[in-house]
Amino acid sequence: ELAKFHDRPNWQRLVLERLDRKIKKDGILAILKKGLAIDDAHLTLLYRQPYNDLNPDVIKQFNANIFSIGRQIHYSATDTFLSVDMVLFINGLPLATFELKNPWTGQNIYHARKQYCEDRDPTEPLFQFGRCLVHFAVDPDEVFMATKLDGKGTFFLPFNKSNNGGKGNPVNLIGHRTAYLWEEVLERKSLTNIIEHFAKLVVEKDKQTGKTKKTLYFPRYHQMDVVRGILAHVREHGTGQRYLIQHSAGSGKSNSITWLGYQLIELYDQAGTHNIFDSVIIVTDRRVLDKQLKDNIKSFSEVKNIVAHAFNSQELKTSLENGKKLIITTIQKFPFILEGLGDLSDRKFAVIIDEAH
Repeated sequence: ELAKFHDRPNWQRLVLERLDRKIKKDGILAILKKGLAIDDAHLTLLYRQPYNDLNPDVIKQFNANIFSIGRQIHYSATDTFLSVDMVLFINGLPLATFELKNPWTGQNIYHARKQYCEDRDPTEPLFQFGRCLVHFAVDPDEVFMATKLDGKGTFFLPFNKSNNGGKGNPVNLIGHRTAYLWEEVLERKSLTNIIEHFAKLVVEKDKQTGKTKKTLYFPRYHQMDVVRGILAHVREHGTGQRYLIQHSAGSGKSNSITWLGYQLIELYDQAGTHNIFDSVIIVTDRRVLDKQLKDNIKSFSEVKNIVAHAFNSQELKTSLENGKKLIITTIQKFPFILEGLGDLSDRKFAVIIDEAH
């Protein structure tokens, strides 16, 4: 594609300027997912992960992605002394920053968080909202993350595995408690999976003020872990399984349900040739009518016309017959849901029940 630019003066600058403008407007995620269009050329900036082994070209392209880490990255043009401990790049584009702390020097996770809040200027290009997916504060025992740096208003969430059902991380006999971050989460396929199926920039308009609010979602460890665990089990064992997910209050249940719903729609069998489920039905409580869940699912949808709402068994049946992929229903009694599935015995459905008490 770059051959189309070679007869232009300063074509490299043109690409960089368009890239910068697009990232400022839509964020790094849009660039990685959709590429960059310049006139009649299209530049792919991240090759997608293959669903199966059938096309060697797709595998070859994915393996051509360049994943790299830079240490002590000097990020400021005005104060060239300033640096961040580490930055992770994909194909030269910064994706995540890290502040690393070592208790041997008398510092821990809280010093890393404080550094992001007090010493990292959110107007610097590297730290501007949407330019990186996530900022990690890390020490040998714990990991915290933030998707938006906002000075002292920066909001950090734990990115820990949990230790015996409580906070923190379990003992690791062969390394740091936080080794899962680089050994598991930031591994090439895992990171690409997060970009393609978890990370999401949602733009919402406040109906009262008319102002636009942008929120960048990055999965917490437990959310990613539970979704991947279910997907792997379904891929191996097929349909007909039952799962119980226990979520504590404030741990992002709506996001977990949303990520699971969308990824079940796209889940392929082990051969990677057929979708396992025709549709996914999410059952939510009529008494609560979880607005957050409905809004979440709607805002996460990149493809219009795949989400539907069904308030009775006939609407459910119609939505399924019309091929809707994700259906939210408030029907409480399971027999009525089964009524809606009446003549559709040749199809396969996943049913996610919110608050299954």
